[in-house]
Amino acid sequence: MINAQGKRSIAAEVLSGTAITGDIHGGLQIHALPLEFIRPPQEVPAPTGLNNVPLRVNPFIGRKVALDSLDKTVAHSEGAVVHVVHGLGGVGKSTVAAHWAASRASRYSVVWWITADTQGALSMGLAGLAAALQPGIDQAMPQAALAERAIQWLSSHHNWLLVLDDVTDPVHVQPLLARATSGHCVITSRRATGWHHIGTPARLDVMGQTEAVEMFTRILQHNDQRSADGVVDVCEELGYLPLGVEQAAAFCAETGTSPREYLEMLSGYPAETFRAAPEGREEERTIARVWHLSLNALADDPLPGRLLRILSWYAPETIPRTLLTGIAKPPILAKAIGRLAAHSMIAIGDSAANITLHRLVQAVGRTPDLLDPHRGAEAIEEARHDAISVLYQALPDNPQDSRNWARWHVLMPHVEAIATYSSPEADSVTLCDMLSQAGGFLNIHGRAVNAVKYLERAVNGHKRLLGDDNRSTLASRSNLVYSYHVLNGPARARPLAQRNLDDAERILGKEHPDTLTLLHNVAYMHMAEGDLEHATQLFKRALMGRERVLGPDHDDTLITKTNLARAYRDAGDHGRAVSLSEQILNDATRVFGKDHYRTMVSEANLGHAYEAAGDYARAILINRRALADSERVLGVDHPETLTARNNLATSYLGIGNLKRGLILLERTLADRERVLGADHPETLITKSNCAVGYLRIGKIKKARLLLIDTLKDCERVLGKKHPLTRSVRTLLPNIT
Repeated sequence: MINAQGKRSIAAEVLSGTAITGDIHGGLQIHALPLEFIRPPQEVPAPTGLNNVPLRVNPFIGRKVALDSLDKTVAHSEGAVVHVVHGLGGVGKSTVAAHWAASRASRYSVVWWITADTQGALSMGLAGLAAALQPGIDQAMPQAALAERAIQWLSSHHNWLLVLDDVTDPVHVQPLLARATSGHCVITSRRATGWHHIGTPARLDVMGQTEAVEMFTRILQHNDQRSADGVVDVCEELGYLPLGVEQAAAFCAETGTSPREYLEMLSGYPAETFRAAPEGREEERTIARVWHLSLNALADDPLPGRLLRILSWYAPETIPRTLLTGIAKPPILAKAIGRLAAHSMIAIGDSAANITLHRLVQAVGRTPDLLDPHRGAEAIEEARHDAISVLYQALPDNPQDSRNWARWHVLMPHVEAIATYSSPEADSVTLCDMLSQAGGFLNIHGRAVNAVKYLERAVNGHKRLLGDDNRSTLASRSNLVYSYHVLNGPARARPLAQRNLDDAERILGKEHPDTLTLLHNVAYMHMAEGDLEHATQLFKRALMGRERVLGPDHDDTLITKTNLARAYRDAGDHGRAVSLSEQILNDATRVFGKDHYRTMVSEANLGHAYEAAGDYARAILINRRALADSERVLGVDHPETLTARNNLATSYLGIGNLKRGLILLERTLADRERVLGADHPETLITKSNCAVGYLRIGKIKKARLLLIDTLKDCERVLGKKHPLTRSVRTLLPNIT
């Protein structure tokens, strides 16, 4: 065969019976070999049992879905089969492929494994196949000729299985697969894209909890029966990633470290722990290194690495792509996201609107490591600030506006993640502002316990960074008042509310909207303590100020009207309470519409006013409508829906429909315990209402036991002087 330069090619020389070997710098050495030794590849039979699949030391556990997927791909094809197993580094792609190939080897005449992370490695692996097919031929041919010979053999034979492990680019294997079309090929790769014209792609996910725990326990107890206490927690912390589970278990087994101690190491010394490998294990096969290699492949552009570090500060699932909008121009940003997804560092949701990361990738991504240029301390801290900034900009303006709640629910997990991963000492003003708003949102949705945690942190951060007299400090303290009131009653909340009001009047003036909000809060605390006369005076003063400054239709103005109506109701002035409540509902419907949160609250309050006035027929009519609206707009588990159901139940008790009222109360109690928690004040209210219901139907013993239990909870959670505690206590002597 003559090439373009007029010379015979190496392949032609080999097939004619002459092999060319030797160092090109030292001159070619030509060896004449017998023609019967260099047989054409199509005439070379497969040696019996030819199989070089690497043995796996650790036990293979589970992965049934992945194995079944491989079986299904092979079973449903009569010709060439290419199955691509792709996924995150460390997810177990090679392990699954090796187990499948070894356990199905009897189906094939030849099973050949090639580590194909580079084109050179692929060529070397093919050369090894040629040498295994005809031992000794590698002494007579260079690698390139051997690789070509292996391709010719694959192209002319059937019933073989080729495993190409760790392919970094589909382009590297496409020429081979275009020619070797008569057998089966399994490819493993971190690349998630580019396979549509090559074979059937299948994403490999992490292990299930049971599988991960079993793997960890087997490795840990291989030589002795070590305690498995803490194994479940370690596996959960590692996100059930096989590489992480295997590394941790092997380290614990070798060093005598208990799983609990390993968890402490992960928390206290994450960088060192991610690098810690047992003796004899390759450093490249540790958590710290496996994604370093992926980021090296993306190092030509700094944006993918920056994005990954930013995303590492959020919750691992359902990260809206819109959060990243301002980081780069749309085409550049889309390309960077696509490259991260292509290398399995992130996953893009079905709708392409959300991004998901493995939690262990995030843990590594936000852990500084001097030995990794992708994880410098300065770059990670910069990413934390970027993550806070873009998330804060994405938060809706008003947590009380129900139109913003869907967005809040999407973003709250990421607020919580940043708060968890950031040290309070490093909190910025932006993060404190974000925590203050988040606390306000949690307050509205009955999650005061979590709200207090964020609001106290926001108050401390604002004081440290801005001082006591700053408006942001006042705002976070105002939100904290509400949480204290819900959890501990007015006794603890009112002093802080009064301090906030005094500071606001001094700093902002008496007519400032923020001052009027704090005046309203103080009035509310007096009402909660039963000081209705003082509360009514303060509510009237706040209402006049808000009508003058904000206008009669402003949401804050309606809130003050609502609480003034409640003060009238609690004081027994039912005529004024009903009249004002009707006016408020009409105003809310006109201003906000019938499906707005403020309208639904106003509707529920009107029903309560009718009930307090003894007009149970109207109360039931209004409460039924309020419950239906709340379930339709807010959902069956929303705290406001549970309140509407509780109100309807007490209305039924009021007209003597005890059975129906109790059924609703028992359901509401179960839902409030599930949604809000057993210690939430609203739960305790429903619990006491249930006791009243049992008393009304004659179940005296059950009522007494439930009231005793409720009283203990009220005293423990709210204190002995809280109005609800006093109310429950007054009921007990009436039960004989």
